[in-house]
Amino acid sequence: MLNAFPQYLLLTYLLSVVGIVVYLLFTLARLSARTQKRLLVGVVLTSLSAPFLLDKALGNLNSETYQLCLHSHPIPEVLFTQYCPESGSEMAMCIEIARNAEHFCNCPRISQENLLLYKANPTYDLLLANQNAIIYLFGLAGAAALAVLVFRLLWLVMLVYRSQKQVLQIGKQRYVLLYPPKSMPVCSFRLHRSYIVWHRSLDFISTSEREAILWHEISHLSQKDTWYKVALGLLQTVWLFNPVFYFVKKELECLNEFIADEFAVSRVGNVQAYAALLLKLKTQQRQPQFAHSFAPKGSMLKQRISRLLFPPTPKRAGNALSLLFTVALFFSILSIAYFAMPGIANQFDKVKLYEQLHLQNKQTGKAVFCKSCLAKNAFDPNNR
Repeated sequence: MLNAFPQYLLLTYLLSVVGIVVYLLFTLARLSARTQKRLLVGVVLTSLSAPFLLDKALGNLNSETYQLCLHSHPIPEVLFTQYCPESGSEMAMCIEIARNAEHFCNCPRISQENLLLYKANPTYDLLLANQNAIIYLFGLAGAAALAVLVFRLLWLVMLVYRSQKQVLQIGKQRYVLLYPPKSMPVCSFRLHRSYIVWHRSLDFISTSEREAILWHEISHLSQKDTWYKVALGLLQTVWLFNPVFYFVKKELECLNEFIADEFAVSRVGNVQAYAALLLKLKTQQRQPQFAHSFAPKGSMLKQRISRLLFPPTPKRAGNALSLLFTVALFFSILSIAYFAMPGIANQFDKVKLYEQLHLQNKQTGKAVFCKSCLAKNAFDPNNR
């Protein structure tokens, strides 16, 4: 039988699309990278939590007033009407079948209002025939994404184990410089300690350039960007087929780089020299997952330099504007969830009702059923 999880998953897909549309409208105002990152994370968290918030808040309402996705509830009475026999010869035939059938139902009296006539639906038949395949596909895809996540984390652990190490003290913070056995671009990641992958050739560049690279990587570590990537890896297990996930992943990667660049420039104080350093260290070398490389990928180089040379113009009352955007984003997603949940629940209830009728037809060969007995035995959550 279909349960609440597919309904929840479908709803989060829908809400994430709405959230990204609102996010893109907000970003036309050229907000700071930090504000954009907060909004983007807000889209994901609100899309995932809104169904639970509404289900909790509205769970005590009568299902006839508001039909919830995640609460167990009887099939709404109105959905049975699509299987009621039409007046005339069809109704007469159904009444005749019901009266002549042995042990047709447990009701004291057979009434025509209680009769249901099973009607085959090719679309529902196709869905039910492939229901297990769809479940296995999502399950295997999620398990594969989780396995990749674990493998990448283990790869970082092995990188720490195999590399030479040097402790770097900056203020009260300690960082471990890793010198891997094979050449790698400068990058950083955080496990139980903060690590910066380095190579000895960089010890011979100018002090200001070396400091700029370090501050960039320190910004990634202070933002805990590694854990954001791990969270995205977990999110991928359920949003693997959601196009929004791949937009969020790419956008978050860009924003993390913008924030780290801004932080490094604020420390070294020379935008032009920092932009020149990005060009100097441009590379296409592969970097470890969950690490954050200073050297830009080709597709991001232009964006990063453009953002440095032409930063967003600060808005007056920027904090108030950011708060307004956040509130608008939250209520936009919540409102769509409020109106979408009954529709999604209704569609799944239709399939659920058809599945039971189809199953009864397959098992008994009958096409006419008693609505009251069928609803009591199959759909009453208190009867399970």
